[in-house]
Amino acid sequence: MANEMAKLCNALGIDTWEVVRAAATKPFGFMPFYPGPGIGGHCIPLDPHYLSWKARQHGFDSQFISLAEQVNSTMPNYVVELATTALNEARKAVNGSKILILGVAYKKDIDDMRESPALSIIDLLRADGADVYYHDPFVEEVTFDHAYTIGAGDPLYNQELTDELIRNADCVIICTEHSPIDYARVCELASLIVDTRNAYRRRSAGTVRPRSSGSDPVATVSKASVAEDLRRTLFMRVGEKIRLVKLIGLLIILGHKKSSNRRLHAQNRCPLVRGYFCPRPWRFRHCSETGNY
Repeated sequence: MANEMAKLCNALGIDTWEVVRAAATKPFGFMPFYPGPGIGGHCIPLDPHYLSWKARQHGFDSQFISLAEQVNSTMPNYVVELATTALNEARKAVNGSKILILGVAYKKDIDDMRESPALSIIDLLRADGADVYYHDPFVEEVTFDHAYTIGAGDPLYNQELTDELIRNADCVIICTEHSPIDYARVCELASLIVDTRNAYRRRSAGTVRPRSSGSDPVATVSKASVAEDLRRTLFMRVGEKIRLVKLIGLLIILGHKKSSNRRLHAQNRCPLVRGYFCPRPWRFRHCSETGNY
């Protein structure tokens, strides 16, 4: 759902991460989920297919699992489209461009490459003629022995993240937001950045000058702005609690008033009319059974 919302927000010109931050201001019952370049690991990309297969054996078609797989499996293609669009805006073609991939593990601060979306992104870029290289402090070599490839399947080796390496890249794609990477330095030196993990807004310290492009451009992040965001979030949560207390108080008052009215009506019930409550003792209705009022 988060990946689908990222595509929707991009089509509408809305900042995906701002939407997630706004939803996270809910003071209870909320767990944030963030979009990314795809899914990886040994569990999520594989196990739901087994469940879907077993369900089909029992005559049940799990459409939701199939739809989720369809959305998640196309995210690498979506990232390549973003990079292609960004390069076109810089009057460059993917064919012949030097593209630096930051992070190739399927999640941060590990060396696990199983089903990593970075493999598909690298393969798609290679198929379009790009010169791809990567930096990952946890992965020394990337092989495509057990991966389906449409481009060159030659292995890649980890490159040291030097200033020259960043400057020479026509585009930098952040696939995994590893902690040891200095994103502020990358932002200063790179000419074009596609950030699929919102790495800058999460990890940048001090003020970072934005020089990126993509669905969610890197914004200027400062300690003052972070403090302001925290202050606004705190006030919003306090305001929510105040409104909740007022609502509960109003419901209590209305419930007490309704209960009092019921007791009053019960005392003023007309004995000749079944089920009729007189709001005042001097108001009666005609009783068809006895002819009395």
